[in-house]
Amino acid sequence: MGVYGLYDFSVLILVPCAAPLIQQVTASSSNECLLSWSPIPAEHHRGVLLGYRIVYTTENDALNSLNITVGVSEYRDIPVDGLRHYTNYLLKVAGFTSKGDGNYSIVEECQTLESG
Repeated sequence: MGVYGLYDFSVLILVPCAAPLIQQVTASSSNECLLSWSPIPAEHHRGVLLGYRIVYTTENDALNSLNITVGVSEYRDIPVDGLRHYTNYLLKVAGFTSKGDGNYSIVEECQTLESG
């Protein structure tokens, strides 16, 4: 099934065809936001899901983004730290395979707390 000549199309690896769904974004301090999402269902992996990539940037500088890569089992209360105090950040997350990043989630906002 799926084997044709030298190719086995049943193991074709692509990027995930679904985006994670962000469940919660919470400012936990003046330099950190916590991010949680629903994992991508296995039927949408399209290969071995290697992890998730969180991309974040300040609202005023969307062209200069940073990213964090986390393992497949890590999708709850992931700290995005090293942020500036009392600043609005835009965050999104995608799953990835060896072929690259899949679709990104809807962008969510998080404003860090004032320093205190």
